[in-house]
Amino acid sequence: MPTGRTIALKTLLNVIPTDTDVFQGVQADVEAQRVFGGQVLGQALVAAGRTVESGMLPHSSHARFLQAPTPIEPITYRVSRARDGASFFNREVEAVQSIGIVLTMSVSFHRHESGFEHSQVMPAVPDPETLASFVDQMTPWADRLSEWFQRPRPIEVRYVASPPWEAADSNQATSESQVWLRSEPLDSDDPLIHLAAMMYASDMTILDPAVLRHGLGWFPDRVRAATLDHSIWFHGIGKADSWFLCDHECPWTGNGRALATGSMYSREGKRLATIVQEAVLRQPR
Repeated sequence: MPTGRTIALKTLLNVIPTDTDVFQGVQADVEAQRVFGGQVLGQALVAAGRTVESGMLPHSSHARFLQAPTPIEPITYRVSRARDGASFFNREVEAVQSIGIVLTMSVSFHRHESGFEHSQVMPAVPDPETLASFVDQMTPWADRLSEWFQRPRPIEVRYVASPPWEAADSNQATSESQVWLRSEPLDSDDPLIHLAAMMYASDMTILDPAVLRHGLGWFPDRVRAATLDHSIWFHGIGKADSWFLCDHECPWTGNGRALATGSMYSREGKRLATIVQEAVLRQPR
């Protein structure tokens, strides 16, 4: 299994301003076969957040992946200031490389205010410390998984039940999946960076129920997947480098696509976000 390190997540998410409302994101690893979608989502969110008033945080983001970016070229993020209102600020982001636009994102920021409150209760699950690490869970199937799954990750993952490849081998079929996630230390009190890290993480395991439902297990000879669009609604501020739970479901697959949803909770049970993602889901030809 490869032991090399990719760039730290805190560095990856801190996009660099190059012009007015223009930012550049570094690549995690130029030797990677592809760019992880969560990286582009997180960098675009931070770029948008750097153009609003201090203290204004995103409450929703809607992104569409147009083509796969290349890992050997930095990504430029161009931010358009669509509207600055009294309570809501809206931004449009284009992620661009020499091949063209690779992602578009709409982000809405909301000034904090008091109001009605309620939330669904976090499901009861085992503590993350009682669960096996991602490496331990993956090792028996490492030779059957793509190189992508064997690269170092800045987000620690612990599955509550059987991970997809184990479930596939034991003929388990379910349209639900729960996983604890925690980023490497971010060394930052900036809530935007923590929200961007959670957005990065939100793209990691959300499609697991789609392959679990069909017994595919993320084995490259069984399935091909690519994100089409990704939406997230932030409900609260959390620390991405502390454990948080993602509770995923896949209500539909068909016509070469899959739709998955996710609910994100802090360890204390506070609902942090709601995620919806649609992706291409195909059998290899």
